[in-house]
Amino acid sequence: LKRQLHIPDSARGRARSELGLSDSAFVICSFGFLGVAKLSDRLLQGLLSSSLATDPEVVFVFAGSDAGNRSLRMQLDFAVSEASRRGGLRAQVRFTGWIDSVTYRRYLEAADGAVQLRMHSRGESSGTVLDAMAAGVPLIVNAHGSMNELPEQTVLRLPDHCSIAQISRALERLRSDD
Repeated sequence: LKRQLHIPDSARGRARSELGLSDSAFVICSFGFLGVAKLSDRLLQGLLSSSLATDPEVVFVFAGSDAGNRSLRMQLDFAVSEASRRGGLRAQVRFTGWIDSVTYRRYLEAADGAVQLRMHSRGESSGTVLDAMAAGVPLIVNAHGSMNELPEQTVLRLPDHCSIAQISRALERLRSDD
């Protein structure tokens, strides 16, 4: 199976404009449903404990539905609110809710990086991982299921059971490593 996703150079600016993102923003996306199996809570904690949290140019987007998991969404909203209230969050965190295929593509076009973490899968491949790679978006994954088989030089791979600190360091590397 060969996935091709051609993104013309002109698409980035148009996508950012349509999504309300500035040209100077550093945009990181996590695509798909929010959930424990996608480590959404750990990913947010990794962001909030990283230096990216205090960077006003960072926009972190959870691009996808909460899949009916309202308690998780409330937990994530609370963590964002508390970090903002304490003054430790200058980055922007967005929760898009369900998005259509056009909006999904716009986020792929606009992204400077993506993070796709998993646990408790049945070993299936992630379409969003393949789309990010096909679009040339730098990608952080964990060594879970088929993501462990991706060539080492193509992704920043964390251990399967990655810690919040490891996620934080990976996000910081994503931001600093051209």
